[in-house]
Amino acid sequence: MVNQLLYGESFTVLEESGSWSMIRSNHDAYAGWMESAIVHSSPQESYIQDRILTSTCYLDRLNTLLSPGSFIDMKIPESLSCHFPNPELTISEALNLISKNFLNVPYLWGGRTVFGVDCSGLSQLFLRFCGLHIMRDASEQSDMGFTIPFEELKLGDLLFFHNDKYKIIHVAIVFAETQVIHASGKVHLANFDQTGIYIHSNSYTHNFAFAKRLLNTI
Repeated sequence: MVNQLLYGESFTVLEESGSWSMIRSNHDAYAGWMESAIVHSSPQESYIQDRILTSTCYLDRLNTLLSPGSFIDMKIPESLSCHFPNPELTISEALNLISKNFLNVPYLWGGRTVFGVDCSGLSQLFLRFCGLHIMRDASEQSDMGFTIPFEELKLGDLLFFHNDKYKIIHVAIVFAETQVIHASGKVHLANFDQTGIYIHSNSYTHNFAFAKRLLNTI
């Protein structure tokens, strides 16, 4: 599995081959194959959504538990009106939501739900809660925003980490002055410094490359 679509996310079918369809998600242009049997076409107006769920929600009629970040469609008769609160959270609110719903969730390559999530899926969801849609993979996310000196880090900044070939392979979210929240083994809080993420002072698990800011904190 390379990726997951959350409830209500739309996609475009690029090609079909046997019982499989090559699709591209409309929110981040990520492509992959899915079984054609679960592909359902909709008129364009039905997949334009304005509101996102920012907490785990149970839909009684569907008997379905939706993971944070899912979309829902609502049709309101012209004779009625309703008010929606601003769906965009502050950085602190989004960090609290991420920690409340995802701490100890197991790592799953390509995952984006409370049943399993990977590092870039977690950062993508965090920024969605703040109203920003970003790319899927850590390497793609590292090309976004602007670079921040280590001493100027703020909550919500993204930290990127490289392998021995200096390729970006991991991303974490600044959660506190010396802590990040990230998905590695499971979603957890970890200490970091300018060298990387560490368990003990001489035991580093991820090598720090640079930090990026994608959100306006002013």
